[in-house]
Amino acid sequence: MAKAGDKGRKLAIICAMAASAHANAALAQIDAPAADNGAAESADIVVTAQRREQRLTDVPISVTAATGTDLAKAGISGTREIQLITPGLTLQSTGPWLQPAIRGVTSQATIPGSEQNVAIYIDGVYSPFAASNAFDLPDVQRIEVLKGPQGTLFGRNATGGAIQIFTLEPSFTPKGKFYGSYGRFHDTELKGYISGGLSETVSVSLSGAHSSSDGWNRNLVDGSRYGTVRSDIVRGKVLVQPSDAVKFIMSAFYSDRADRATNATSLLNGNGAARRLGANPLATRPYTVAIGLPNQGVYIKSWGASLRGEIDLGFGNVTTTTAYLKNKFNLISDTDSSVLPLASVQVLSPYRTYSQEVTFSTDQIDRLNLIIGGYLYQSNSGYVPGLLVFSNNNLLTTVRFKNRTSSYALFAEATYELTDKLSIIGGARYTYERRKLNNNYATAPDRRSGSFDRITPRVSAIYEVADNANVYFTYSQGFKSGQWDVSAIGPKLLRPELLKGYELGFKAASRAFAFSGAIFYSDYSSLQNQFLDPVTSQGRLENAGAAEIYGGELSLKYNVTPEFSLMVQGAYTHAKYTRYANASVTIPLVDANGIATGGNRTIGVDLSGTRLARAPRLSGNVGVNYEREFDSGTLAVSGLLYYSSSYGLQNGNRVKQSKYAQLNANASWRFGQTGLKVGVYGKNLTNRSVFLSSVINNNGDAIAYQEPRSYGINFEYAF
Repeated sequence: MAKAGDKGRKLAIICAMAASAHANAALAQIDAPAADNGAAESADIVVTAQRREQRLTDVPISVTAATGTDLAKAGISGTREIQLITPGLTLQSTGPWLQPAIRGVTSQATIPGSEQNVAIYIDGVYSPFAASNAFDLPDVQRIEVLKGPQGTLFGRNATGGAIQIFTLEPSFTPKGKFYGSYGRFHDTELKGYISGGLSETVSVSLSGAHSSSDGWNRNLVDGSRYGTVRSDIVRGKVLVQPSDAVKFIMSAFYSDRADRATNATSLLNGNGAARRLGANPLATRPYTVAIGLPNQGVYIKSWGASLRGEIDLGFGNVTTTTAYLKNKFNLISDTDSSVLPLASVQVLSPYRTYSQEVTFSTDQIDRLNLIIGGYLYQSNSGYVPGLLVFSNNNLLTTVRFKNRTSSYALFAEATYELTDKLSIIGGARYTYERRKLNNNYATAPDRRSGSFDRITPRVSAIYEVADNANVYFTYSQGFKSGQWDVSAIGPKLLRPELLKGYELGFKAASRAFAFSGAIFYSDYSSLQNQFLDPVTSQGRLENAGAAEIYGGELSLKYNVTPEFSLMVQGAYTHAKYTRYANASVTIPLVDANGIATGGNRTIGVDLSGTRLARAPRLSGNVGVNYEREFDSGTLAVSGLLYYSSSYGLQNGNRVKQSKYAQLNANASWRFGQTGLKVGVYGKNLTNRSVFLSSVINNNGDAIAYQEPRSYGINFEYAF
């Protein structure tokens, strides 16, 4: 743990940063010119980060918010790319499992039932299965990335923050949008949205998307292109609104994804057991593969339905959300990344969840606003019928288990205006969670259970220093319950994670600009980490001791002229273990002379004082948008440059993503006042080799890469 003197110095640095951010924002507010007609209404950006609609400047939380239009201008078409507009957010994968990291808080676990600690919500419904969270965004209305622990209003598994994705609601006025693009590697994207009213009280919408790619990797075995991706998703909604006070939305979706890109791996620096055994050819460079398993890939089918009701009682609002989700997951993976049949796995893992939430929020009562609610969540997952491990084409072992998680919560939060300028917020959530395990259910059933409960509070103060300008302080906690390490001999129940977060920030906005700055400090204990069992080569879980995280963020969005806007954002994150005495890490095998022979082994080390994985010290972006109307049409040009410093992929940071910068750009022409638009686009124009996913085990360091430089044409028609 940090000494008292160290904490004092850090606090002094934090206070100095806060004073600087406050002064800079005040100057920006004084000097900002008035926006002309057509400028974005920055001061009116509305979010639901506190479970009710509020202006972004009035929310005492660091939030990155973007509309569907913002995402299109930035060249973002799927969830994996959200990090490009969100400093402090890193999106990496272990195999196909998408694992967000906010301010260094992440999970590398892939075992069923071991959810991520950055929660993802789609239309208010928690989406727990990491492998199905990499999807296209055909009908997105807006996204909100909430940074820091959100344990009071969002509950379990929001230790590091929450990502909210909102899709378009049905409209009573007929409207629609259709988009298509074609680019390098035969990248094809088709998506559409259509909506309209069936009566004065009922409207419907239908959206869908298809995307595919022939892959951007070369197979050294036969010279063919490798790493195809195909994804299809369809979503339908029915809105029933019998009066202005009552609204119900029924929603259902289905998605089908076949992805051979996330395990199109090469061996980083040639480190693999296959090299030691003389495999030829051997893929050691980015965008090359030499796979001996022809049908490898991940195949995911997901479907679900939800019912959301909003009822205005006159003195407050009741919101109820009921949801059911199901996933069928099939992974076939060549885990030695070579033509040799050394090791491969097949994972069959269904996932099923049910959730119910009811909230009541009061209208303004004198100076008081209140929200209370209850939440029920149940999930069933496991290796069913099993995880099959093969060696030399022979079945080596089969792992089977079933998980059942039941979680119940009650929460309340109140906002009280002490004065016309100063408001305080106080709330807490009580969570009770029970985890049941049926290990080896098909042979010798081993039934176990464990339960956890926790109260996670939040306290905030927000002071209005000027119109549309506030300074705030927030203390909050995040909680992730303990879970079963099913790969252990005699399953072990891990301790819960707990994060205590402190944040001091400033927000200001006008028609011309939106500015925010924040500094934060987090005390993080009992981190749940995944490592490789040195005997069985299977994933195992363990608790780390504690970690310390602190840093700062700045964001400026400025409408320089009615036609030209600018965005500059940046984040600094210091994230290190303060106590992790007996950590498990992989290191390369070496001969008697210390020369690497190929492959890894697992050892125990003290990682105290080392950086957390997936926590770049610096990340940020610069975005520009230019749009001008002419007599014959409208020209729009946009560009987004994203930068990240280096970061490690796993505990110990032996394998690192090097620093990189990625540039996306778009240009389009809209014909007259019609809804027809054509354009060109470019992604990763800097052509940097950026990790997409990794599988680091005793067989080596296997890395798959994101798409290199790509470009193409697109069209859009809207009415």
